[in-house]
Amino acid sequence: MDIRSNRKRIHTFSAIGLTDIVMLLLIFFLLSSTFILQPGIKVDLPEARVTETVEQETLTVTIPLSGGVYLNDQPVSLAELPARLLQELAQGADKDIILRADEEIPFRRAVEVMDIAKQVGAARFLIATRREEEGGGS
Repeated sequence: MDIRSNRKRIHTFSAIGLTDIVMLLLIFFLLSSTFILQPGIKVDLPEARVTETVEQETLTVTIPLSGGVYLNDQPVSLAELPARLLQELAQGADKDIILRADEEIPFRRAVEVMDIAKQVGAARFLIATRREEEGGGS
């Protein structure tokens, strides 16, 4: 009795299983990358239609709604801000200062910080904003 099958083996590579695995890995990495937390101070920046990205190294002064002032994410009082800014500017840091202020803070606080920075030799100020979402304008 001859037990042979009339079926022939297929000797080609099927990429269907491989594409499924690659697709699942892609979805996993896309979803898990959104869970990365950005460290820093919570500030609700005002919206602007035109934004510009700064590539050079600058000093960042943050004024959150909760109070206080931060220089490069380090808490600092208004009394010691001039000395710390002077120290940073003396170390060869660029004289541009990015002001990250919550949109709800009184304008007086932002002007006070800008005045202190100008007194110690800051060249110019850049105000951090977030891009206005399309169709969400008021």
